[in-house]
Amino acid sequence: ESADKTIEINKQFQLIDISNSDSFGEKNALITGIVFLDDNKKVTSFFKQGDWATMICEFYTSVDLQDIAIGVLFKDSLNNEILTFNSYMYNCILKESKANSRIQTTIKFKVPKIHPKEYIVTIALSEGTQLNHIQQHWIHEATTINIISSDNIDGCILSLYPEEVEYKYE
Repeated sequence: ESADKTIEINKQFQLIDISNSDSFGEKNALITGIVFLDDNKKVTSFFKQGDWATMICEFYTSVDLQDIAIGVLFKDSLNNEILTFNSYMYNCILKESKANSRIQTTIKFKVPKIHPKEYIVTIALSEGTQLNHIQQHWIHEATTINIISSDNIDGCILSLYPEEVEYKYE
């Protein structure tokens, strides 16, 4: 294990080794590393609202699993849950994984227009359905990311993008 707590993948970038992070679950599958990339495929923890971000998550399965989902949760410094998305919500589950498999999941998402500041990222891996699943591995504080304002006028926890609001005066 390297001293800088990273593991090499694809020789393009380093995953943050989160295998020993505070977590719970059945642990028949373990999330071993994550990394966030910008649109230029550069490792970063800073994202401007409205830009596209990519999260790479690697996990290892010790048994055969079916209907696997990856969930992401952003929390603020007061532990308020601000944003969540998971592969159940978008019908993008991994149908099956054989025992002793190493899987790399890539999730691309538009950076939300949430209050610009640092957020704690929780990552979860489960098996089943949105309504009835078994947590295999839930990592409370996998890493942090920083949201940067796109227009310098944000003052609330959530704002709308220009294409999401319309004003009309008569």
